[in-house]
Amino acid sequence: MGALNGGWLSGQYRTGQAAPAASRALRQPDHFDWGGDPAQVKLALVEQLAGVAAEVGCSLPQLAIAFVLAHPAVTSAIIGPRTLAQLATILGASDVELDGHVLDRIDRIVPPG
Repeated sequence: MGALNGGWLSGQYRTGQAAPAASRALRQPDHFDWGGDPAQVKLALVEQLAGVAAEVGCSLPQLAIAFVLAHPAVTSAIIGPRTLAQLATILGASDVELDGHVLDRIDRIVPPG
């Protein structure tokens, strides 16, 4: 699974909002279980992570990429935007610096493993 967790951390899936018309959630409903309990759990986690991103001053996708890049064993993050708009949401992620406090908060929201 990529840094954006199959699109969950792209910022396009939010609590109380319908999935975008051309989204993977609608194209691959079995993968997303859109509308089911697992999706509701993921949406709640996305909201918490979006709050962390707002506090850091970056977008949710930038937070996800910066988190991957902050791992000492990772030398690069592979991105796969389909559109220029998707690319625009992640540009600048390499400039986002996450301190230990932020990394620990993310680990509390989504425990490693």
